[in-house]
Amino acid sequence: MGAHLELQNLAKEYPGHTALAGLSVEIEQGEFFSLLGPSGCGKTTTLRLIAGFEQPTRGHILLDGQRLDGLPPYARNVSTVFQSYALFPHLTVRGNIEFGLRYRNGAGRQAMTDCVEMLGLGGKLDRYPRELSGGEKQRVALARSLVLRPAVLLLDEPLSALDPNLRKQVRAELRALQRRVGITFVFVTHDREEALSLSDRILLLKDGRCEQLGAPQELYQRPRTRFAASFLGPVNWISGFGLRPEAARITRTPPASGYRSAPAAVRASLFLGNCVHVEAELDGGARIVAEISPSEGAFRPDERVFVCWRPEDEIRAAEP
Repeated sequence: MGAHLELQNLAKEYPGHTALAGLSVEIEQGEFFSLLGPSGCGKTTTLRLIAGFEQPTRGHILLDGQRLDGLPPYARNVSTVFQSYALFPHLTVRGNIEFGLRYRNGAGRQAMTDCVEMLGLGGKLDRYPRELSGGEKQRVALARSLVLRPAVLLLDEPLSALDPNLRKQVRAELRALQRRVGITFVFVTHDREEALSLSDRILLLKDGRCEQLGAPQELYQRPRTRFAASFLGPVNWISGFGLRPEAARITRTPPASGYRSAPAAVRASLFLGNCVHVEAELDGGARIVAEISPSEGAFRPDERVFVCWRPEDEIRAAEP
């Protein structure tokens, strides 16, 4: 069986700028697949090409073996949730959700009933977007797309407008929803925490090209390049390798066997509640940041310590 959604050597060029440079990837049925990267890396361009809002300069897009490139957006069995949600302000929640069902049959009406119940919108159908919270608007946007029962749901940074606390709540709801409906999600984000917590696989993009593709744990623990390592989270770069702050330990005595260590002096220690942020300077001059458990005690500035780590936690990443 072939891939559910396949991008074949997909490229998009503008005068004087290459937004996407020959991207090839296969996405499986029911996968939560994230496009991650900095601004201008090509992730939103990729989403727009799949949706049909842009046409590729070259390459093909296939859904269950059938080419989508060249088809208008309405002829593709995909739906999009936009960053701004793009709700119609003059329509109620009911009107917004029903908008795409104008030409659907009774099965579509049943889909609406299912979506409203699944997303907890039953008591809000007569409200207008201005009367909704950010999380409620996001759920209406999801319902409007899911009611069409697309083969693929495209999400363009749908959590970016929410405040941090609500974002975490809605993030959990989104993952649970995807598992429940079983639809393939293609999710665009620049937020590594969102990508790591939500995704089955992540495609990390840089300058319109694939920097690394894999499961979240693989990208975080075994990045292939320094760019990938640093984009997925903080890294201490020490001659020849990298070390995540949570992989570093601070001790007053030499560590047990199985650990590597280097003598250092504490430069700062900051209690953050769930961890202690310790900055230390190795005798060779390199600066290290360690995130340790509060149970490991407090360290004073200029106190002599050992920075310790397990060899298997070292990150060996190529430049850049």
